[in-house]
Amino acid sequence: MTVRSKLRAAPTVARALPWVVRARWKIRRTSDLGTLLAAHDFGAAAPRPARSVDSLRRGVDGALRVIGPREEHCVPRGLALMALLTRQGDRAVFVSGVRRTGADLRGHAWVLVDGVPVEAEGGEAALAGFREQFRYESRGPGPRGSRS
Repeated sequence: MTVRSKLRAAPTVARALPWVVRARWKIRRTSDLGTLLAAHDFGAAAPRPARSVDSLRRGVDGALRVIGPREEHCVPRGLALMALLTRQGDRAVFVSGVRRTGADLRGHAWVLVDGVPVEAEGGEAALAGFREQFRYESRGPGPRGSRS
C-alpha cells in the first residue's frame, strides 16, 4: 500500500476504529452472541449519511490492523460491520458457520448485505465449505437498498 493510499484510507479507518474497539470490549464482557448482535444492530435508528459497503469494509479491516491481532478477527469484524451498516440504514445479516477439514473444525463469522458477503474481492471463495450454524438479521426496514 502506498503512502498516498494510506492517507486516503485514514478517515475511513478512523471512522471504523471506535466500532472495532467497542466490539472487542463487549466480546470480553459477554459470550452471548445474541446480546452482542443486539448491541450492534442499529436498524431501528434513523439512518446516517451513507458510505459504500466496500468503504466500510476497508475501514473496519484497516482498524483491525491498527489495533493488532489479539484474537481471531471475524467476530469483532462482523459486529463492527453490523453496527456501521445498520447505522446508515442498510439491512445486514450476521452469519456464523463451521467447516470441517479432516479432524479440524473451524468456525468463522461474516456479514451479508443483500445476500452478498461483505468480503474483499476474491474473499467470497474463502467462505466455501462453511456450513451455516447461526444467522442474525438486523432490525428495521433497510430503506436505502444495496450499495457497492
